[in-house]
Amino acid sequence: MKITLNNEPVIVDESCQTLNDLLELRNIPKNGVAIAVNNKLIARTQWTSKILKPEDDVVVITATFGG
Repeated sequence: MKITLNNEPVIVDESCQTLNDLLELRNIPKNGVAIAVNNKLIARTQWTSKILKPEDDVVVITATFGG
C-alpha cells in the first residue's frame, strides 16, 4: 500500500494496517508526537484503531524543546 509520510511517498506492506503499526514499522517514538491523517488530528487513543488506506497523507509532528 502506498501512503505519504511527512511529504514522502512510502510503500508499506499489508501487515501495516493502523497508525500504531506504522509507528512501529518505521521506528517512530510514540512519546512527544502528534499525528494527522489527511489533515485531521488523530487522538493518541485512536492510533491502534485508525485504519490506514491507500493514498493517506500521514504527518507525524515531533515536539521540540527550547526557545
